[in-house]
Amino acid sequence: MSEWKTQLKELIERRQRQILVHSIIYYKYDQNIISDYTWSKWAKELYEMQTANPEIAKDTVLYDVFKDFDYSTGSNLPLDDPWGNDVAVYLMKCRGLV
Repeated sequence: MSEWKTQLKELIERRQRQILVHSIIYYKYDQNIISDYTWSKWAKELYEMQTANPEIAKDTVLYDVFKDFDYSTGSNLPLDDPWGNDVAVYLMKCRGLV
């Protein structure tokens, strides 16, 4: 894989993880660490990257979770994901929210 494709895949995966974790924080724990504007910006960016580069997106770890993601909401993501919850709780602890 070329360097730019590797970097793009890493960015897609980062956005997938960010959207998942911050959706868990918002929908499961009723907290907010980032603004709605930031979440929406990241979500739209993720959608555009995945739509423009489907072959790269298919190679990401969370592809099955995000293959139908349309950036309108994170409420339909797997909010009970163990990894996502561990990170969400850690971030909320760092912010003094739990």
